[in-house]
Amino acid sequence: SDYSHLPNYAQSRELEIEGIKLSEEKNYADAIKKFDQAIVVCPDNPSAYNNRAQQHQLLKQIEGESFVKCYKNVLRSEKGP
Repeated sequence: SDYSHLPNYAQSRELEIEGIKLSEEKNYADAIKKFDQAIVVCPDNPSAYNNRAQQHQLLKQIEGESFVKCYKNVLRSEKGP
């Protein structure tokens, strides 16, 4: 899907790309921070929630509530406004 129409989407994607690079360097905690920033900038960007959830998995920090909250946000964002 194309989310480019969302407010601040381009800035959110830039932060996501930075997070992905940090993740590739195995710097998962800082990657999560970047994905958090991407979500703040554009809360309707489902990709940012997905990437953050993947980082939590990589860190083995899937704490029921945190993971479920991320997953619910992805589902809600995919449904659209």
